[in-house]
Amino acid sequence: SDNSCQGAFNNVHTTGPLTDCCNKPTVCAGVTSQPEECFSPSENLSCIPLEKVGNNGNPSGIFPLGPCQGDCDNDNECEGALVCFTRSVEEGNIGASVPGCSGNGGDASDDDDDFCTARPSSTYLAYIANGGVNQGAFPLKECEGDCDDDSECEGDLICFIRNQDTPEGGGLALVGGCQGLGVKGKDYCKRADA
Repeated sequence: SDNSCQGAFNNVHTTGPLTDCCNKPTVCAGVTSQPEECFSPSENLSCIPLEKVGNNGNPSGIFPLGPCQGDCDNDNECEGALVCFTRSVEEGNIGASVPGCSGNGGDASDDDDDFCTARPSSTYLAYIANGGVNQGAFPLKECEGDCDDDSECEGDLICFIRNQDTPEGGGLALVGGCQGLGVKGKDYCKRADA
């Protein structure tokens, strides 16, 4: 099998790379150095079933959540480089399949529960750095945050500021050219024309 994703997923999933039931790698864990080909939407079924184990940080002992665990509210509630895959009315994806996971989360799960998974694409919002945390991630790439100004974004990308006090989304304004809701009140790099 192709092991190009193995190292990326091992830093958040200690039992080995996330594979589908044919033992082929399906996703990388949002590590920016990994090639885009590591995620194949046509092969997004894996052997890890969705599991709702907590909500709103409770019980505290299980947070941060591992792969295919929920209900998360933002990337901070997920281990390592995992992102919180949001299913919401705003995104029009209530009940959507969670990339890299199988099943529906069991009887305790609702169609709008959110689950931790590897970043499904390079245009899915990912909260990977902020101020003094993870300085090696700067400059940030498209759809990565948290930025404070354009100088923290790569090349011609701009920092899209999502002010929590504005009526356009209360800190969850959609970021043009990006998918997902990201972390409330955090700002993300995007293309100027998106």
